[in-house]
Amino acid sequence: DLMDTDPGFVGNGDYSLAASSVAIGAGIDEYENTDAPAYDYNNSIRPNPDGSDPDLGAFENSLSVTPYPAKPQNLTVDSEGDSTIILSWMANTEDDLAQYKIYYGTSSATTLLDSVSGTPAYTATGLDNYTTYYFAVSAEDLDDYESAKSNEVSGEPKWSGPNWYVHADSGSSSGDGSPAAPFREIQDAIDAVDPLSRADGLADTILVLPGTYDDGDDQELYFKYTDGNNQGQPKNIVLKSRDGAATTILDGVGNRVFEIVDGTDTTLQIIGFTITASDGGKHDGNGSVIKIGYIDEGNWTTHYSGATFKNCLIKDVDGEDAAVQVISEITVFVDCELSDNTADYTESGDGLGGAVRVGNEWSEGGSTVHFYRSRLLNNTITTSQSDQWLAGGALAVGKSNQNSVKLVNTIVAG
Repeated sequence: DLMDTDPGFVGNGDYSLAASSVAIGAGIDEYENTDAPAYDYNNSIRPNPDGSDPDLGAFENSLSVTPYPAKPQNLTVDSEGDSTIILSWMANTEDDLAQYKIYYGTSSATTLLDSVSGTPAYTATGLDNYTTYYFAVSAEDLDDYESAKSNEVSGEPKWSGPNWYVHADSGSSSGDGSPAAPFREIQDAIDAVDPLSRADGLADTILVLPGTYDDGDDQELYFKYTDGNNQGQPKNIVLKSRDGAATTILDGVGNRVFEIVDGTDTTLQIIGFTITASDGGKHDGNGSVIKIGYIDEGNWTTHYSGATFKNCLIKDVDGEDAAVQVISEITVFVDCELSDNTADYTESGDGLGGAVRVGNEWSEGGSTVHFYRSRLLNNTITTSQSDQWLAGGALAVGKSNQNSVKLVNTIVAG
């Protein structure tokens, strides 16, 4: 067998084996009908003591085996978290093992960090995020003999969720989503979250702190991977305000707030926001503030996009279209209020829906839309043109026989 390790010489020009050397007693008497040398470099008889296995190297040590523990094997970095790195290694087999010593540093593992008994694992805490740390482990027995260090590994602690923070006031474009360094804009948080890489079974949640979110990357929010190996895959996450809709406002201004399209995961949850558009939202016929569904080469097709809105207020949108459009897709509203929205179709032609439009005025766009314990209040559809037709001040359902609309414990009132 080959031994790929430091032989453990005494040092300072002395090439005899130190008492801690793993080469002591590691040789064999014969290999392929060739006997091992009977004498070492100093003409001392080997093996020594008689009856033991010979040492590897030019000089025979007087010990039959080293009294030192074997160095730990296969040290690995199991995970990197917020200010933490988790290590593990193969357990030593010595009966008199007392502890493992953990060494670390930012250029090499030279500083003693801690020691542990029993389990061959360690969690290093209190580290600086985004700094590379190096680690090695040794084994020590009850006689205070300490082994050589294991292989050296490196890791970089970082914020890894599963809660990711956004704050309009204290956040920044260079934030990492931690409580200490939140993102400034919501889309930055969505783009940074990588739910498909999680191996801990936790669900990523973006927590939005109180404030008004009306910058460019707070609008037309899009919940899919935009690059890398997972490009085009949906992100199964929760977007949630920390303190509720009264203090957390998503303002599309002259754009939509949500673009839930292209096969966005139907398990997406949006919880606890006021959703509005202070300048009327987008005027392209696909919903002023929320678009769920899309058109593909002129044909409405189902791509199973969708979302569940909970405890949201969709209100005060004075635009040229229904506040919400759902077409060929799936949407659920739970404990939501859609109120005081006005859709003025004067410039866009015939009108379908003041607050919510399901499908379109033709037979395309079969959709599933359910309301539970929600309220649709004081929504208006209007036009100044006498030759236009209008339908559904609060809720309009298109002609497709595939539309499925359910209202459970829900109020619709003018």
